[in-house]
Amino acid sequence: MKGLTLFLLFVLGVLSFSITPISIQLGDVSAYYAQEYLCLFDEVSDFTEAEIALITDSDTISVLRSKSLNFAESVRLIGLEVPKIIDSSDPDGSLSNTASDFAREVLVDKKILLSYDSDPVDEFGRILAYVWIPVEYQGETRYILFNLLAIINGYGNACTTCAFDESYMTIFAEAETLARDNSLCIWGEDSSVVEAQREGSAPTYDPIVYITDTGTKYHRDGCRYLSESVVAIRLSEAIRRGYEPCSVCKP
Repeated sequence: MKGLTLFLLFVLGVLSFSITPISIQLGDVSAYYAQEYLCLFDEVSDFTEAEIALITDSDTISVLRSKSLNFAESVRLIGLEVPKIIDSSDPDGSLSNTASDFAREVLVDKKILLSYDSDPVDEFGRILAYVWIPVEYQGETRYILFNLLAIINGYGNACTTCAFDESYMTIFAEAETLARDNSLCIWGEDSSVVEAQREGSAPTYDPIVYITDTGTKYHRDGCRYLSESVVAIRLSEAIRRGYEPCSVCKP
């Protein structure tokens, strides 16, 4: 009953989004995903089968891509950032441990699929990838994106400081806003991540927001305060120019 109540509250809290939340079961773990993104994998044509070897943390894993090579390769999950113990936002490591526990519960002993973006590796030589995991939903096997799953459940934030597929950047940023507005996991009201944002720290994601020629606020797309002079702009640039978030659409 408690799980159902939380799910209904979550649904009510996202009515203003284009995301339709659904509840999925991953072994013993219940999690949220988005109805609209169940078919994301249908657009993927190039992917690699792999097995999980080690969970370093929620955004870095080790995988076996080839049994003949017989060694694990480090994979950095594209677009996902989780709190690190060394971060000021997670001084005692509790947020990092929570995110890592979620990754282990969902990924350990799983066969996964990896797809890639324009940059094959990062500056540390880690493979950059999207991680797809199988899930049964309404009698069908679907592959859902773990990078997105972690963000939408509040176990990490959208990391758009390094460019990747623009459509995925938009999806990840919207998923983070949804998790933040519903105070999920790292975005809980008692979270030091929230406190850091309230103190004016630089945003850890950089989605598109909207301003007007004459206004002083930045907005979400569709806000009633946007006029015909709407201008698309990156969040970081809006903040640099001195714009403040709209109190109505709460971007």
